[in-house]
Amino acid sequence: MSTSEFYDATKLLNNLNITNWDHHLREKLSAYPIMGKAIRKGTPYKVIKPTVDDLFEDGARMYSYREDSTNLDNESRKDFLSACTDFKKNEARRNDEEAKICALITSSFSEEAKMLLRSNKTYVLAADDNDSLLVGYNNSLI
Repeated sequence: MSTSEFYDATKLLNNLNITNWDHHLREKLSAYPIMGKAIRKGTPYKVIKPTVDDLFEDGARMYSYREDSTNLDNESRKDFLSACTDFKKNEARRNDEEAKICALITSSFSEEAKMLLRSNKTYVLAADDNDSLLVGYNNSLI
């Protein structure tokens, strides 16, 4: 017995409804400025954690050390702590957007797609991790 015997013919996947689904989801992703853009471009978005050894684009150090060369000076320490706080906020925002996008994407799947994806280990791992880039927009899954 084939899978198609269990579903109404109008709910089965085909080139027409996959294309419509893709256009619809890409439009919905515009509501998520960070993760939506990353998914549409097909590139993961990673928030880079600051380190005391970070450099500017021209190669100059972002944070200055005291004369002892082991501790940051007061101004650089404040800047570094501010960068760490910004990192935590950005990472929390990214995680929040990613969870919302995963819910949006998975709620848009047909019953057939959900059944097929449950047997895909990569999809299950991505869904468990709220990895929206892999949940619905990795073309190897759908």
